Order: sequence, then C-alpha cells, then structure tokens
Amino acid sequence: MSRIATAVLTTIFFVMAGIAGPTWADPAPPVVDKKGLSDSDSRSPDSTPGVEAYLLRAYPADEIPGDATLAAQSGWAALNAGTHSTGSWQLIGPSKATYPSVLNPFLFDGAQYVTSGRVTAMAISPTCTQSKCTLYVAAAGGGVWRTDKALTGSNWQFTSSSFGTNAIGSLLMDPSDASGNTLYAGTGEPNASGDSEAGVGIYKTTDGGQTWALVPGSDIFFQRAIGQMAFDNAHNLLVPIASAIRGVSSVTSGASSSPATGHPL
Repeated sequence: MSRIATAVLTTIFFVMAGIAGPTWADPAPPVVDKKGLSDSDSRSPDSTPGVEAYLLRAYPADEIPGDATLAAQSGWAALNAGTHSTGSWQLIGPSKATYPSVLNPFLFDGAQYVTSGRVTAMAISPTCTQSKCTLYVAAAGGGVWRTDKALTGSNWQFTSSSFGTNAIGSLLMDPSDASGNTLYAGTGEPNASGDSEAGVGIYKTTDGGQTWALVPGSDIFFQRAIGQMAFDNAHNLLVPIASAIRGVSSVTSGASSSPATGHPL
C-alpha cells in the first residue's frame, strides 16, 4: 500500500473514531437540593455569634489591635504567676426568705414557706470601706435593696417602692459621681424563665436610693427587659434591650412587638 493510501486511511479512521467515540467534556456540576438548607446555612458570616462577640469586645473600635492582645496575654501571665488563694465566702443575707402561702399555687393550707429568688444585678459604691460599704442588690421580682454594711451583712433596706414594677434587670453606678449616690436601675428581667416580667423603663437616683425618678424618654423600653447598661466615652447611656416572657409579644427576637397600650405611670 502506498504512503498516500495509508495516510488517507489513517485520517479516515481517526475521523470516524472521533464521530463514534465519546465526547470528552467536563462533567456537569452536581445538583444541590436547597430545600434542605436552614436559615443559618445561608446567612452572612458577619452576622454569626462569634463575629458579634468579637465586635462587642473591640467596641468602640472596629477590631482588637494586636498590641492589646499581647498586653492581655502579658497581664494574664503576670496574674497567674502570683500566689493563688481560694478565698473565703461569707453569707451577707438574707439568710431566710419567708413567703406567704398565697404566692405558691401548690400550697393551700395557709402556711408560710421558705424559698429562694434570683439576684439579677449588684452595684457597689466607689467609696466602700470596711466600716461603711454601700451595696445595691436587684432581684428578678423583688425590686432594689441597699445596705451600708455590705462587709458585715446587715441593715438591708428596700428602696424601690416608688417603681412601677419590682422586676429589675440591671443596675449601673454613674462613674461621674464620685460619691456613688447616682445609680440607674433598668427594669424588666431578661432571663428566659417562666415568670420573667417586662419592665417600664429606667429609674435614676441621685441621693443613694432615697428618691427615684423615671428617666425622661426611657418609656420607649416599656414592655421590654433591660439586662445591661453602660456609658460610652462621651457619657452617653447605652441600653441593649430584650423581650421579656410576660408583658410583650414578639416573633422576631424583639425586632417588633405588640404596641403598648400606654405607660402606667
């Protein structure tokens, strides 16, 4: 067979093989069933709890600088190198909480009973000494209490009888008052318990709890729970809010709720 004939046959073979053979294309991407994806799978990474916690630690900056991280590590190493002590705890009261039977739906014999409660916040005076140490304690449903003998555990006095609610979520001492007599009380308990009640706003005292007044404009927190308060560098009061179990209806984690029918105070 001549070279020309061989070349022609070879060309025809490869052409025919190309027609009859498979095509070498890239495989199609797999089909993803998006029906099984949850909301957390499609949310932005910037809205994850980890990022939120980082931004809270970095506030008021946008990020935590490297030198701050190194300083924190150095400070912890120095603290950990010191002598450790287990400390000594002492009960400062109340040692007994007696409730009337009417508050317990399971007792109908008219007898009193002893139970415990929830402490939601504490604030201590910057002028605390061994002989006189003022401490404020807030209870989930028991209002605000004060003692001037926090180191001896006696002389507790109820200070929030003028409040529109006994549900307290937070206390904040004003750092600009060196005497420690200026205090803010955020009402409404943010804990997710069956009897966490909503609040009516923020109260303020400038005389150590003898008199209180509702902070103007804080009625926007009516039917909400204030579990934390803080001042920024410009002395603006920062107030995050949360939904409470009772007194508010919300299906969007507090973004919207049933409108208030009016402030009770």
